[in-house]
Amino acid sequence: MKLLLWSIFIFICSHQVVFANEADSLLQVLKAEISKKQSYDDQKQKRIIILKKILATTEQTNPDKQYFICDQLYKEYKDFIFDSAHVYAEKLLVLGKKLNSVPKQYESRIKLSSIQLSWGMFKETFDNIRQINVNMLPDSVKVRYYELKSIAYTDLSIYNTDKFYIAESREESIKALDSALMYSRPGSYEKYRHTAERLKISGRKKEAILYYRRLLQSDLLSSHQRAMVSNDLSNLLQGPETVKLITEAAIYDIRSSTKETLAIYTLGNILFSDGKLSDAELLLKEALEQAQFYGNKLHVREIVAVLTTLSGEKLIRSETTKNRTLSFLIVLLIVA
Repeated sequence: MKLLLWSIFIFICSHQVVFANEADSLLQVLKAEISKKQSYDDQKQKRIIILKKILATTEQTNPDKQYFICDQLYKEYKDFIFDSAHVYAEKLLVLGKKLNSVPKQYESRIKLSSIQLSWGMFKETFDNIRQINVNMLPDSVKVRYYELKSIAYTDLSIYNTDKFYIAESREESIKALDSALMYSRPGSYEKYRHTAERLKISGRKKEAILYYRRLLQSDLLSSHQRAMVSNDLSNLLQGPETVKLITEAAIYDIRSSTKETLAIYTLGNILFSDGKLSDAELLLKEALEQAQFYGNKLHVREIVAVLTTLSGEKLIRSETTKNRTLSFLIVLLIVA
């Protein structure tokens, strides 16, 4: 029995060492990707310039094509620059009305609400949600509607301090998630991810972890989706593997030019807690640049506060090192 327990202990420890080594290696990859971020951003900007040229040459009498191009521009800007994403979401809404297409108007409201929610604009988000008749949407858009509704109620439960409203918001969030799951296509990214989320909420953590792992092993994901799934899975784990997954999420965010993200900020905070001030400062400064670029002022203030604390910690360490050096020199002089 003792031998079995010892074997299990060695197995667990060896896996922790492997994950720790992988996390250290991935941190070097992340630093390399940060140095190349401008090339990724330039690729995105080139796509945006091409789309804008096409839009500029599209005749006003062709609102269908205008709608399609504006939709592509919205997708490019969604996690890149808030103001521009907001502009194109509103243009989609205008074009939807011009086309007399209620489903397009509703879909545009979903897109507008998604970015408003990222800024904590709860009133605007729920106003838009209330104006949508979900029965008029195709199933693929119903999934996005219920995703939005679930996230909105989840965020509201975090923001709210009243226990009654927290419970009510969570209940609404779960109902919306169940609907998103119901309309998700079998075998799709959405089906896997929402199933994992539902299992997590139900307390079936091990099963949720399995679904997230299967999703990461599949070919279904874009770089941005891979970043989100890695981040979701990291929240269910502990230790070195958590750091590994968050680092992977930050790498995928850089590669997809995603500026509206918490991965690199979370990793910076973890390294700060671990006392790795140099690496933490590098990542937090990168997180600050991303938040400023996207235009998220609330996140900017949050990061600046952490960087201020980190600077204070560096100063304390510097003074401590100086005092130790001085004490050592004094001892040497006394001995001499």
